[in-house]
Amino acid sequence: MKKMKILSPALLALILAGCGGKSDKEDVATNYCPTPLTVQDASHLTRFKDGPGRDPRDIVFEADIGNASVTCSVAKNQLQVDMVVRVAATAGPSVVQGQTRVPYFVRVISPSGSKPSDLGGYRVAVGLKPTQEELDFNRRAVAR
Repeated sequence: MKKMKILSPALLALILAGCGGKSDKEDVATNYCPTPLTVQDASHLTRFKDGPGRDPRDIVFEADIGNASVTCSVAKNQLQVDMVVRVAATAGPSVVQGQTRVPYFVRVISPSGSKPSDLGGYRVAVGLKPTQEELDFNRRAVAR
């Protein structure tokens, strides 16, 4: 019985040691995982049908991009970034039957704002991709 009492704490210590701490790869993934951001001017898109009309009857769809989330892992000495971006689209009165494509972009931004060079401080910008006319419409709508 005495053997069991000595063995139990040693076994418990081994089990707990297996649960503790992160691996080096997990530390790298956590420390260097880029922060996602949604570009404010590109978070909403109102698509109109072709032509001059720009009232609510001319809307093909409206779309909004939600907050993006990322998870990172390290494999083969590369940082793998998995991103989830949610886009909600609502059909407007001028929608046509069939598929509708909602254009979007994803851009990696380094801390200095230039192209990526080394790890650390990166961000991932996401947004819907409006035309210049749609961007101007969004900005006017926000100003009201």
